[in-house]
Amino acid sequence: MRNKGITLIALVVTIIVILILSGISLSILTGNNGILSKTQEAKEKTAEAQNIEIISMALYEKQIDDNFNSNENKRTLENYISEKINGTNISVWQKEENFYYVSLSNNKEIYKIDDNIVEKIDIDLFINNKTDLKNFKNSVNSGNNYENKNIYLTNDINFDGEEWTPIGTEEFGFKGNFFGNNFSVKNMNINNNSSLMGLFSENYGEIFGVNIINCSISAKSYLGGIAGKNYGSIYNCTCTGDIHGNERVAGICGANDNGIIKGCYNEANITADVNNGSGIVGQNLAGNISQCANLGTISTKGIQTAGIVAGCGDGAISLCYNKGIIIGEGTYTGGIVGNLYGKNNKIIDCYNTGAIRGVQYVGGISGVSKALIENCYNAGEVKATKDNVGGITGLNYDGGIIRNCYNVVDIILNDVSCVGGIAGTSGNDNTTIINCYNTSNIFAKDLYGGITSSKDGNLKNCGYLKGTTPSEGATELDSILSFLNIVNGDSKFKQNIENANKNKIPVGVYYFSYASSKKEAIKDAKWVLKQIKKYDVTLPVAFDWEDFSDYNSYKLSFYNLTSMADGFIEEVEKNGYKGMLYGSKNYLEQIWLPNNHNVWLAHYTDKTSYEGNYKFWQLTEIGKVDGIDGTVDIDIYYEK
Repeated sequence: MRNKGITLIALVVTIIVILILSGISLSILTGNNGILSKTQEAKEKTAEAQNIEIISMALYEKQIDDNFNSNENKRTLENYISEKINGTNISVWQKEENFYYVSLSNNKEIYKIDDNIVEKIDIDLFINNKTDLKNFKNSVNSGNNYENKNIYLTNDINFDGEEWTPIGTEEFGFKGNFFGNNFSVKNMNINNNSSLMGLFSENYGEIFGVNIINCSISAKSYLGGIAGKNYGSIYNCTCTGDIHGNERVAGICGANDNGIIKGCYNEANITADVNNGSGIVGQNLAGNISQCANLGTISTKGIQTAGIVAGCGDGAISLCYNKGIIIGEGTYTGGIVGNLYGKNNKIIDCYNTGAIRGVQYVGGISGVSKALIENCYNAGEVKATKDNVGGITGLNYDGGIIRNCYNVVDIILNDVSCVGGIAGTSGNDNTTIINCYNTSNIFAKDLYGGITSSKDGNLKNCGYLKGTTPSEGATELDSILSFLNIVNGDSKFKQNIENANKNKIPVGVYYFSYASSKKEAIKDAKWVLKQIKKYDVTLPVAFDWEDFSDYNSYKLSFYNLTSMADGFIEEVEKNGYKGMLYGSKNYLEQIWLPNNHNVWLAHYTDKTSYEGNYKFWQLTEIGKVDGIDGTVDIDIYYEK
């Protein structure tokens, strides 16, 4: 019995030891530092490293390809990444030139690209459903601003018409990063008499890729599908539905104050009972708006109505367009901006094709402007019931500049005064309209013109086609090509080249180009060849591109610049002329990539230190020549 008892005790002890060892083994496998956890962590780290490598390679390939493609043929970074990661929904948001966020929504991951360095960022909160979004809202509205935190939407959210209270308050604004990942918030309903209404109330953070679908918002003021007021950044967001309020009512945000709105799109119908109704921003107090579009119908019963920004105090509006119907029952109605009232403002590279209907101060681009409107055109109907109506702006005043713009739509208003193809009125001697043209007929009760109705202001290089309404100070054109001749040509070219040919003086030409692609440079070459074909040009025809201080704004690389020169010179030489590259010593040494083209050197000095090969040397711009009044350039040509 004693032996059996001892055996039983030993058995129990053995079992206990085995259990302890099993627990230790299990802990080793499953604990925070267990083998299984470490394996999963290693797997995740491997996947992360692979994604970083893929994104880095895609970015590198894009940068290489961009050097070989013109702007119109360039692909997005999203295209390159999608080719390498199959089965994953990819969203890319570009904050700045070298700063991107890349979302792999199937993996619920965000990667940041900052100056070509790729890294995965941590997600602090996932929003998977309506309850999660409400809890997030309650947290923000209780004082948690989520500053520097990353919020990640993982699915579409449908409110089914349920009343929504915005994220954030006047006291507690959102300050984090909200990644919508191109998911949608559907059927959001707001119906009250409050202000600062939208998905967000006040945004101080950054919002990316949120689609507001079929919203219904009816409130007081500062209303937008995304935010009532924006102090931060809103990228690549959209809005459809109906938004109605008193003032500062828009598809994206009611007001923008030193914020950024980029890549946003509105298709919602907007109604403002008092002032400031617009597709994107009701009032831009300060900040930049770019790459935005409106297709919704915008209606305001009071002043300031537009497709993109109703009233603009300070900031730049660029690369935007309107295709929606714009109806202003008061003053200041425009396709892009209603009232461009800040002097530091500018509208650049924008167009309108929507119908614009207003009362007074109505324009295809802006109702009124005392700032800069550049590289814009109007192809939409413009109508008004009172005075000051223009294809580009109704009134250009107080130092306003309109440059490189055109209108192609008739404006015929029998009961209205002060109507112009470019500006209804260009108000005083301090305003300028330069390099603009109108191809369509202009008619009004009185005071109307192909460019402007007024005699005040400065008109430079402006033209209207034969058969359209004349305008004092502008040139009647046989064709648009004749306008390009006015803008691009030397006013003394014809006189000088004819006199040179008459007196057997050898002639060469260099052309100052504004091309932004090889294709455009070739077009420039063809235009130059057309101008010189009837003259005896035995010396070289050179390509001159000088806007190097701002070449990055053209999204050009050194390779792009050199390829433009190649295209121009090849076209010239194909037609039997000698091609050449014109440039200063510094630009030839620092900007242009090595090439085999002959060089026309501009270096104003007694003895040049330029070490490259050159056939022309322009050594001064203040030379004197018998028979010519004033100073001229002096060049030396070296011919073997």
